[in-house]
Amino acid sequence: MKPTRTGWQILILLIFLMLLIACGDKPEEEMPVTSVDAKATQPFEVDVLRLAGGDWGYPTPFAHYPRGGGGFKMCLIFDSLLERDEKGLIPWLAESYRIADDGLTYRFVVRRNVFWQDGRPLTADDVAFSLVYANRHAATWSYIFDTIESVFVEGGQTVCVKLKQPHAAMLDNIGRTRIIPRHIWETVDRPKEFTAPEAVIGCGPYRLTDYDKAHGTYRFEAFEKYWGPRQRVGAIEYIPVGEAALAYEKGEIDLTTLSPDLMPRFKDDPTHTIVRSPAFWGYRLLMNMEGVDWLRDRSVRQALACAIDRKELVEKIPRGAAVPGRMGILPPDHVMAAQGIRSYSFDPQQAELLLDGAGFRRMDTTGLRQTADGQPLELTLLCGSQEVRMAELLRQRLGEVGIGVKVISVDGKTRDSRVRAADYQLAILGHGAGAAIRITCACALPVAPRDRTRRPPIPASSDSTRRCCWIC
Repeated sequence: MKPTRTGWQILILLIFLMLLIACGDKPEEEMPVTSVDAKATQPFEVDVLRLAGGDWGYPTPFAHYPRGGGGFKMCLIFDSLLERDEKGLIPWLAESYRIADDGLTYRFVVRRNVFWQDGRPLTADDVAFSLVYANRHAATWSYIFDTIESVFVEGGQTVCVKLKQPHAAMLDNIGRTRIIPRHIWETVDRPKEFTAPEAVIGCGPYRLTDYDKAHGTYRFEAFEKYWGPRQRVGAIEYIPVGEAALAYEKGEIDLTTLSPDLMPRFKDDPTHTIVRSPAFWGYRLLMNMEGVDWLRDRSVRQALACAIDRKELVEKIPRGAAVPGRMGILPPDHVMAAQGIRSYSFDPQQAELLLDGAGFRRMDTTGLRQTADGQPLELTLLCGSQEVRMAELLRQRLGEVGIGVKVISVDGKTRDSRVRAADYQLAILGHGAGAAIRITCACALPVAPRDRTRRPPIPASSDSTRRCCWIC
């Protein structure tokens, strides 16, 4: 039987992009551990799970592609001190942790009887080395680079981390940094180029047993000596497919994303179940205020907010299978979503007034507004190839209030690279929020924001990665 899901989206309009996360100072509850011998006798619920492939880079903490498909695969191999469940951070490779009152010192008690996939035991020295290494070499999914003053081991199993300065998100940043074996990495000076077979030896629930960059194929097999909960899937294979939905119907893969127009094909089939899940994936409309001077004007940004019809985006892009956005940093379903924030309704007349007040007058011949030096008020809008329809709707609505937009469509990796280099004026960027996949998950893909179908459901006791959608 094959699970499947449908990809639904939320559209959320963001203007402010700074996020602060507060972390608590408390000892954590113990994570129950099943013995290796006991787990070895338990059959897998699914022997092999096949998913649509594609190259997301070599799955080390330094070489994988930064988006979810790369990070999720890496997290199958490498564990971290802490993880997340539905309530927040929980002990993982660390049995417990404490934070000093000054917010500068963190202590983690490292779990015993954990093994690397080459058979060597994991030690507190490995953990200390990993944090020092990530502080010197920026890992793709770690945020502790150049933030740590010192790391040392106390009493054999406790790792003490001292920061350069307090940081509200540092518990999460340290706790979610992937731990690597010192005996393999201590001589590696260029971690992003280190793609030897031993580079993917971790202590996580799955081992990488096959990878083909050209074909975008991966095979992960359950690690027999994994310290944590029993893996529910024996092996996970990513294979090349053409049209994913068609490959699913042919039985070539066991999970796929569906567009809303394909939902009726599965909706009434009793072998499928529609599962409602939180909406944690979305799109942002990025504004390069360093590259375009007049985007620094708050009135202009407010005019953009008023000129965009978010309900129209929901109706015409995912055909109603989404939730209109709002101004908060986090999506409405997020546990930390701000309440009582200001909203901007679709109001083109207000957008016109804001632009008039900012000094941008309409030109008689073209209908476009002009800047103070007489140049047309025009912008480029960078997007990935799958966001062209959304970009065209934005172009149409902004054009109606006198802002010219030229859509530039590129592949997703090129778009991401240009955004990182600030080589854009406006850009549509998809973004997801949520924890990395865990070994008890049946699938290595995000959960759709609204509904998904599957056949029949495979249990997953840990939190799957969820997706949210923003337009900022």
